[in-house]
Amino acid sequence: MNISKKITKIKEKGLIKLIKQLFSRYIYSHWKVYILERPLELKSIEITTTQQPIQVTEYNLHVFEKYFKHYIPSIKKWLKDGARPDAYIDDNGDVYMMHWINEGGDYYDSSYYKFTIPVPKDSIYQFAGDLSKERRATSLLIQSLQRIWDEYYAQGYKTSRTLVSESNTMSIKVHLRLGYQEIGKLIHVYRLFYFISFHKFEYYSGSKLKKSIKKS
Repeated sequence: MNISKKITKIKEKGLIKLIKQLFSRYIYSHWKVYILERPLELKSIEITTTQQPIQVTEYNLHVFEKYFKHYIPSIKKWLKDGARPDAYIDDNGDVYMMHWINEGGDYYDSSYYKFTIPVPKDSIYQFAGDLSKERRATSLLIQSLQRIWDEYYAQGYKTSRTLVSESNTMSIKVHLRLGYQEIGKLIHVYRLFYFISFHKFEYYSGSKLKKSIKKS
């Protein structure tokens, strides 16, 4: 095969990939998310930081602009939905780390999934945790999670629930290391023309995520 044919083939592969991406984004997409649960009494790390989270309201959202500007539209929705923010600022007053928590009971995700996540009354639901890139090699994120777990365990809550996408292998590995386990329930999410969403639950036994990790 000569060079011109190789270039043509590479371009064709790139075009096919682009078409698939556009189709998945704007026409039809299907993915799986797993419900994971973790006992709050577990200890994953010793807490050494003493920094406390700031109060977040609709009037100080500018503190998210440096690292998490793309989250701000969703943050407005989360505040209206009654979710609790757990956010930390640096010396310049910019939020560099955050988690969001729903305190007991089912939670309707109005910003992304567009469905209700089943959550027991004695469980918290955690979502949208993020940390600025330059701090991701530290233990800050896990320490802040441990502080949240300890706090809610002291209040009488028993477990923490969260969702992980089957395609996010790194997130799956991290959650399993932190003590999260599958509860035997996953959610198929379907999206048409970018904004029409629907879903269905699937029940299973054993571990699907460990098999998924091995395949990857």
